Amino acid sequence: MSEKMRLYVEAQFKTEMHGILGNSSAEYDLDFLARDAVSMIDWNNSALMHKDMKWLANYYLRCKRIA
Repeated sequence: MSEKMRLYVEAQFKTEMHGILGNSSAEYDLDFLARDAVSMIDWNNSALMHKDMKWLANYYLRCKRIA
């Protein structure tokens, strides 16, 4: 993944995570969570690539037991 694409995806994750967590998002370092989510997701998994960013962010937060 190119640097430009990675930054775009991180920003999208950050936006979605903020929307999912709402007011409690201030308790978390959303920049760290977004970077971690980008590094953890298997971008070659065709089943995951059919999901939208909100689903991926929600899945990541549930796996981390945050939301």
